[in-house]
Amino acid sequence: MNARAVPATLSRVTLIERQACDLCGAADHREYATLGHRHLVRCASCGYLFADRYDTAELERAYRDDYYANPDDERIAKWVSENEGVWDGLCKTLTRHHPDPASILDIGAGTGGFLMEFHARNPRTGLFAIESSQNARESLLQRMPDVEFVADDADGLAETQTRFGLITLLQTLEHVPHPLALCKTIARSLETGGALLVTVPNNRSYAVALKGTKDMGCFGNPTHLQFFDKPSLERMLKQAGFARLQRIAEFGGSNVRGLPAQLAQYALRKAGRSSELRYLAWK
Repeated sequence: MNARAVPATLSRVTLIERQACDLCGAADHREYATLGHRHLVRCASCGYLFADRYDTAELERAYRDDYYANPDDERIAKWVSENEGVWDGLCKTLTRHHPDPASILDIGAGTGGFLMEFHARNPRTGLFAIESSQNARESLLQRMPDVEFVADDADGLAETQTRFGLITLLQTLEHVPHPLALCKTIARSLETGGALLVTVPNNRSYAVALKGTKDMGCFGNPTHLQFFDKPSLERMLKQAGFARLQRIAEFGGSNVRGLPAQLAQYALRKAGRSSELRYLAWK
């Protein structure tokens, strides 16, 4: 995988070092920034931006403390409620572009807010999920006992023989160490004609232009290891084997309230400068 674990000499942590760009394989990188435990570089060959060194102990701490401290973490219900507009918009997108799939796999299911909204609209669709946090899995099963977890983490998808009509990867690809390998596995795991819905933070967003590496939606999150823009995400999906891509830049479908703010968000989406990139990719 062109990565190796390096025991740290001064502390009980494990550093991961990436030798090659995940997108093009080149080993010539330009230093971009050091953000806490992460060292970011830009590939000199293709321009892809990623963390070539990071601390797995710090990642585990951040996931536990900043996301899911326990299955009954009060923040889970809060996040589900706060993101209702996002889940609603994504479900409407799927209804327009890929309606009534026989099955759906949500990778990085997290709070389960999206699956709950999707199930309410598509009660006949079989529900499958992957989530690396045991606390999050237990929380989701308490609320949706019909969800079947096919693996404990994204790497486990490669061992799954089931094929899915729809796979969703919502604000997840930026967290995984080998995104291209995951996208290739997803393409193999889809039924013929199946689709992937993927959303990622946009490193060329207007917010990043204003705040730089302090923007919490992109660089400021200590669990983010990959940093996408339109060219890099499109190239990754094509290299993974998807036959057709469509960038989703529709009006609404977010937590933004008020017509002026929604119009501004829509304009940023059309220009490719919104905080989030959304794509549908068909097998």
